[in-house]
Amino acid sequence: MNKEKLKTWVQKIIRFLAALIGVVLFFYVLVFFIGFVPNGYNIIQENGDQLTIKSYTILGMTEKIYEYTPGEEDLWTSLDIKRIINNEKWYYVLLFSAVTISTYFFIKLKREGQSFFRALMNSYLFFSLLIPFILIRNHIIALDLILGQMQ
Repeated sequence: MNKEKLKTWVQKIIRFLAALIGVVLFFYVLVFFIGFVPNGYNIIQENGDQLTIKSYTILGMTEKIYEYTPGEEDLWTSLDIKRIINNEKWYYVLLFSAVTISTYFFIKLKREGQSFFRALMNSYLFFSLLIPFILIRNHIIALDLILGQMQ
């Protein structure tokens, strides 16, 4: 490999990594600071062991607000619920970032002339949707069960 090809290759890698970091940071800010968690939960207030939790619709609009105070016989503590909600937020960042990057590669491969199915499989778009979606859904089911017992 000559110097020009190596330099071009390194520049492409640096640009890709910069774009990757930019996408992940954008979705981190969107989920953790702005609080965009469609069909998810967000802690809006902590007061000792008492938590005020807001649930959202699929469009990210407020659905319900729950007050959770763990009792003596409860299996779940406030720390458990905070951990579940925090993990759910990380899975949303993973989902949004992976889908954005896979969509970019899908469009790039389609423009290069690959068939729809081949571009879909080579961009791993299906897997970037499936894996984080399963993780998020498990957390949402757990929180639905926990918060559903309170009513």
